Amino acid sequence: MDVVDLFAVVVLWFIAAFATSLLGIGAEFTLFMMAASWIGIVVLYFVLLKRSAFRTLGDKLAGVKIIGMDGQRPSIGSMILWVSFEMLSPLNWLLDLAWLVDDPNRQALRDKLAQTYVVKLAALPIGRGKLCYRYYEVFLYNFLVREVQAEKIN
Repeated sequence: MDVVDLFAVVVLWFIAAFATSLLGIGAEFTLFMMAASWIGIVVLYFVLLKRSAFRTLGDKLAGVKIIGMDGQRPSIGSMILWVSFEMLSPLNWLLDLAWLVDDPNRQALRDKLAQTYVVKLAALPIGRGKLCYRYYEVFLYNFLVREVQAEKIN
């Protein structure tokens, strides 16, 4: 899912970079435009498109969507935090592999921090849960995150 989305963003960025290079402007401005187009494409793709009903290419192929703690679309602020954590850590995928094995909600660390959940597209709520705070320690960093604690089903 993430690999497909990253590939799509890189392709879009190369198209934008090629279009910028056709303008024939100075090297400093071209470098600025390439950086600005990268940030713009990442924000448009991972923040706006991922939280919309259209979803990203990777989400469509995987048949998933991202939701907030209330079961609705996540806020733009949550998605900016989500994508910031995703883009700033190149080892994030390795951390996810180690993290997801032991997490009862199967929630990545970036999802915990952004208060989002990745669910199947056709998923329906099974009930209500209460909000709780959990403490996590990851690589000597301490996190206090808000989570939904599922009710016990008898």
